[in-house]
Amino acid sequence: MSFAVLATARRVPTRPAPAGLAHAEPLTPRERDVMTLLAAGRDIREIAEALAIGGKTVRNNLSNIYRKLGVRRQTEALLRWLSIGEAQPST
Repeated sequence: MSFAVLATARRVPTRPAPAGLAHAEPLTPRERDVMTLLAAGRDIREIAEALAIGGKTVRNNLSNIYRKLGVRRQTEALLRWLSIGEAQPST
């Protein structure tokens, strides 16, 4: 994850995880791919190109991810995803 994203993420307050998040629907393999690329600093267009899918499909994946993680913003999704151990920031 880029330092700029981490710096921004630290300034954005997050809401507590919704009750039962531990039992929430897991991310699909494709959603995990999207999050991995997002954590690497890729934008929607770059994610779409890397995964050979359309930008609208990436946005739909992100909407599903936000719902599953109980967040509203990209930065919150990244923080939550990292906090539940789904990914490790790249160095």
